[in-house]
Amino acid sequence: MSQTVRVMIVDDDPSLRKYLTHMLKEMRYELAGAAASRQEAEEMAIRLKPDVIIMDVVMETRRAGIEAAAKIAQHIHIPIIYLTTDSEEETLSQALATEPFGYLLKPIQPDNLRAAIEISLLRFKEEISMRVYQEALEEANHLFKGIFTTMQNGYYRVSTDEKVMLANPAFVDMLGYDPDTNLTGKNVQELQYVDPEQRKKLLDAVQKEGSIDHYESSWTRADGTPITVLENIQGYKDDSGKLQYYEGTV
Repeated sequence: MSQTVRVMIVDDDPSLRKYLTHMLKEMRYELAGAAASRQEAEEMAIRLKPDVIIMDVVMETRRAGIEAAAKIAQHIHIPIIYLTTDSEEETLSQALATEPFGYLLKPIQPDNLRAAIEISLLRFKEEISMRVYQEALEEANHLFKGIFTTMQNGYYRVSTDEKVMLANPAFVDMLGYDPDTNLTGKNVQELQYVDPEQRKKLLDAVQKEGSIDHYESSWTRADGTPITVLENIQGYKDDSGKLQYYEGTV
């Protein structure tokens, strides 16, 4: 456990607030603050920004804690652990529907409190890491999409059965189609832009060598115009060594 973890208590029972404060100090957590109502909890959490909030579900109303947690979540993202009792079964169901980081049943045992705090911190850390990863992935996808659509070279990706998975506007234009044409799902043979025997020879070489650079191919555009291209193509395999798709630039 870390001495820098700041825990905020929200409960309308003064004796329970005192008991929780004592336990937190014994466990060497820092008490960030203690609130006794929904409004006080909302204002204090937004102002103090604790690391964890221990929130009683039932205070001035049976949903006060749930409503406070929802309000706090609109401003800051903090792991919240709900406090409840066995008799609050319906309210507990409503509380769990808000996906808290944990919950504790009264009467509270020290070991359960410690475990709830540490698990909520771990879950929160993992969630933040996942969020950062997701944002980075979205940024990478955005960057790839920008490069994909603006690059001057033709780019394509086809499955092992030669169905188009990706094709950028430059590649589509090379084949004589409108750049906005969607070729996804089309078969290379169906598009009839390359001689089947020549294509088979190229793919056989890729399977043997892994990749081929500057391969001269004779293509036919959609209007029948012949063109000669230099193609770089590579086969991509999974961890087991099974070929997944071909990727090429022209």
